[in-house]
Amino acid sequence: MCSHSATIATSEDVGSLNLAQAVLLFLYAFTCQTGPLENSEPAAGERPTHAELEGLFAQMEQVLTRIAFLNPSRPASVMNRLRRMINQTVMDKDDISLLRGMWSQLQWSINDWRGRKRGG
Repeated sequence: MCSHSATIATSEDVGSLNLAQAVLLFLYAFTCQTGPLENSEPAAGERPTHAELEGLFAQMEQVLTRIAFLNPSRPASVMNRLRRMINQTVMDKDDISLLRGMWSQLQWSINDWRGRKRGG
């Protein structure tokens, strides 16, 4: 369920940091940041909530399962990649609404699909 990750470069002598050290360094670097982090970042009220994103992912998984795109024994392999791709983008609530509308239309249009590919 993690939507973001960060890497802290260490010297070859140190190798890795414990959690407290990593948090301390990350927060220090974050507070040293001058100016906005990113100009295209939507305002806090415009960002989609975790629940809104999870609704989108559930809808995507339902449609992709229905059209036999996901491997039934390992659906998470594709869904985790889709989650990562979407979580890497900067989206606002309008973007989520657009995607939900698109997936709703796809869901509606496959109601009578029998599960076989045509021409095969």
